[in-house]
Amino acid sequence: MKRFLILFTAALAVVALIVSVFESEAQPLNNNQFVGTAKYTNGNPAPQGTIVKAFLGGVEKGRATVMGSNGYYQIQGDDNDFPTGSYMLTADDQVGMIDDEQNVSHTIHTATERDVVLDTAY
Repeated sequence: MKRFLILFTAALAVVALIVSVFESEAQPLNNNQFVGTAKYTNGNPAPQGTIVKAFLGGVEKGRATVMGSNGYYQIQGDDNDFPTGSYMLTADDQVGMIDDEQNVSHTIHTATERDVVLDTAY
């Protein structure tokens, strides 16, 4: 009977360990970290090819390239790579206009919406 009790207790411990591992891996990831529109001060969207970057503490954490004519961007990545903090977003339209650095607060496990505004080039 003692053997059975020891074996049963060990089996329960193993099952509890397995369940805790699966629970920690099951936490959902939010792939969209920063989303918004890259645009000029006159309201026109930045052109396709504009690069938007996110920095935390001076270290680039992610970037996105505007793919369409509407200026929309999505910086994606795993939540663990984008901890809560004060980020700096920058944009470069690849034709000479670079935005002023814009600070934005980001909270882990959420998508932060923020437009990035470049000086009017045209």
